[in-house]
Amino acid sequence: MIPTGGSRSSPLIVVVLLVIVLILGFNYWSLSSQHINAQHKLEKLQEEIKRSAMKQEQSDNKNAALQKKVHEMDGLSVKLKKKLEEEENLLKNKEQDDSKKTYEITDLKNKLIKMQECIAKDEAAAVQREKMAVAQPNIAHGPMNLPNIENRGGCKSRNYGHGSIVCVCDTSHCDTFPPVQLPDAGEALIVTSSKAGLRWQLSTGIFLEHGNVIQPSLEVEVDSSVEYQKIIGFGGAFTDASGVNILSLPKTMQDMILKAYYSVDGLEYNLGRVPIGGTDFSTHPYTYDDLKDGDIDMDLSHFSLADEDLKYKIPLIHRALNLSSTPLKLFGSAWGAPAWMKDNNNISGKGKLLLKMYSTWADYHVRFIKSYGEHNITFWGLTTQNEPTDGLGGLVNFNAVGWTSEDQAKWIGQHFGPALHNNSLGHLTVMILDDNRFLLPKWVDDIMIDGDAAPYVSGVAIHWYSDWLTPTLTLDLTHERHPELFLLYTEACTGQWPWEPLKVVLGSWTRAEDYAVDIIENLEHWVSGWTDWNLALDVKGGPNWIKNFVDSPIIINAPKGEFYKQPMYYALAHFTKFLPEGSRRVALQSTYTGGTTSSLSHTAFVRPDNTTVLVFLNKGHDAMTARISDKRVGQLNLTVEPHTIITMAWKV
Repeated sequence: MIPTGGSRSSPLIVVVLLVIVLILGFNYWSLSSQHINAQHKLEKLQEEIKRSAMKQEQSDNKNAALQKKVHEMDGLSVKLKKKLEEEENLLKNKEQDDSKKTYEITDLKNKLIKMQECIAKDEAAAVQREKMAVAQPNIAHGPMNLPNIENRGGCKSRNYGHGSIVCVCDTSHCDTFPPVQLPDAGEALIVTSSKAGLRWQLSTGIFLEHGNVIQPSLEVEVDSSVEYQKIIGFGGAFTDASGVNILSLPKTMQDMILKAYYSVDGLEYNLGRVPIGGTDFSTHPYTYDDLKDGDIDMDLSHFSLADEDLKYKIPLIHRALNLSSTPLKLFGSAWGAPAWMKDNNNISGKGKLLLKMYSTWADYHVRFIKSYGEHNITFWGLTTQNEPTDGLGGLVNFNAVGWTSEDQAKWIGQHFGPALHNNSLGHLTVMILDDNRFLLPKWVDDIMIDGDAAPYVSGVAIHWYSDWLTPTLTLDLTHERHPELFLLYTEACTGQWPWEPLKVVLGSWTRAEDYAVDIIENLEHWVSGWTDWNLALDVKGGPNWIKNFVDSPIIINAPKGEFYKQPMYYALAHFTKFLPEGSRRVALQSTYTGGTTSSLSHTAFVRPDNTTVLVFLNKGHDAMTARISDKRVGQLNLTVEPHTIITMAWKV
């Protein structure tokens, strides 16, 4: 409470206090304002610091990423440098390979130029022959016209208008095969025969590490590590008809024919089939013990070889033996038994052996072997009967003895086998069947199940006449069931069917292909060899006493003083000259990449000297390209022209 009276100094104090309050309020306001400003500045500074920190963090992250990228780039740089060094090395190697391949390509080009020159000459010659071959004679009808003769690599060719040529031989000339000389390792000998007229044309091919980029029609890989059956051999038959025809020529030409089959200049046959007595390819029916009606000769006291043996078979066999560079495997086959041994009393036609004659018929075979032995001819084997089914029906009217498989088993086990062993002939190779393959495997099953017969049997003889309608499965089954027995083809010929009006077709390439495809097919299914029928026939396909004429690889025209080597002859050469005894079939892995496969056949073998042999047949109308691979030597590209047979051989 302020007093109402007193001292004069009270208003001044109030003023002073008010001034002080004002000063203090102003200072407070000023300080408060500064504080607020400072606070704002502090917050702003804090925000700046925060933003700066965020920027620094982002910068640090970027720096870390950049450092990582730099590290990655350094690693990539090292890899690129290493890759560059590898590329430089590859480039150097490629330059070396290119240099080598350039040399190889140049060499191949030179060989191609030479081949093209040969082809051009062949084509020109073919055109000339077509112009000249106006008259095309049919050898089976009337006198022969000789339209065109030309020398083709040793072959004096003549075209009879049947698809291809024959090679003509006379006293002044006959083509022969040059020695088979294999090139160095890495190269292949290539031998070609064709419908176009090539006969045993020789060339070489080079195996490379890799084939060219051209896609072939066929990829073929030879796998020598997988082995199958061994080759026994190839050959023909010393029939009476062959002897009659060969001996109708001058001595020099007789030698030409025998050399053409059994010498190193020819087919080099090592098999020979010898009829026991007569066949339909004789001038008359006969056996070695023919008697008057009603007579019998159980002890074979009248047995003797025929004039045909002494004049035709034995002399020609001796000459063949002298020409051959290897021992010949001769085997005998009987057609007809003496009439008095058979239930129809006839050498020919439907008829079986009388049961009481079983031992005598076995002794008959022994006498044959011993009689030839007296002429210094030894045999490798015997078949148990030529076509035993011929004598069971009425379809044939030539020399025959009918057998069932069961009857033949009884004869082999109880008579034939013991007779051979009792006469020191147990070493002979006994072959059953000797008939067509449609009888397989049952015929063999029936005989081999017989405990007496089986020990005497070594092989199965087969004829080719039903091959066109009988699957190769029959061969496979026979081998599967009886792997201890070899399979050997023992007879084949063309022109045998009644619907074939021309028995002899000079220059038929179709028949050459028939031979080649059958041989390849059978070799691919366990067969160990192939035996042709007559060595030589005349222009009609005989002689044959029942006029059962057929074709032959060599046809003799005695009145003209010449003979003709058919395309079949050269087809056989592609096998016989390259597959000696002991050659073993090996696996082929084939992949078809284009075109038809039905026209191409092939088979492969490795010989005892370790040479690999590959045979191709193209019976189609289009060329086939093949790439042959052998991991031991490389790859080789080959063109197989239409209607062509090629045999290749190379060393490892």
